[in-house]
Amino acid sequence: MKRLQLDAEKRDILFRALVALAMLFGAVLLQTSFLPWVGLFGAIPDLVLIFVAGVGFFNGAGVGIPFGIGAGLVSYFLGGGNVMIILLYSLAGILFSMIFMGRRYLPWCLHMLAAVLFKAVWSLLMCLLFSPVPRPLAALWYSILPELLGTLLLSLVLYVPVRAAARLLKRKSEL
Repeated sequence: MKRLQLDAEKRDILFRALVALAMLFGAVLLQTSFLPWVGLFGAIPDLVLIFVAGVGFFNGAGVGIPFGIGAGLVSYFLGGGNVMIILLYSLAGILFSMIFMGRRYLPWCLHMLAAVLFKAVWSLLMCLLFSPVPRPLAALWYSILPELLGTLLLSLVLYVPVRAAARLLKRKSEL
């Protein structure tokens, strides 16, 4: 049997793809199994959104867009929910990898604020379009705002881990 030979660039791409898949798998497992027990403000923060926005923030569109699409697929297949979650994380990967404001903590805070506002608009649209009895104010007060506040606070704490994880996805020549 002939053994597959990979050059250094293909090995690097394969390694980065496997690291991204492991990060997404870990984030989805934490979000679906651990964070419901913690529940900041009575809601579950969106850890996958933090990683998608963070990878796009630190690595740009070349890595952020495929990571967002992959996050949507992994989140749908492992975490359940509706198919629209694939579109949410794909759009987040596209939008938040194209915004460049610097790579420091204050722009990170503004970036994550934009991410949670994006999620708020998304959640309100889903409530209005797919809820049998749309009550957007009740959804906003009891579900959307607590989730967004928890996501924002968690993202402020996870700046260093997300930055370290995003560095693993960069090419060795980009470090």
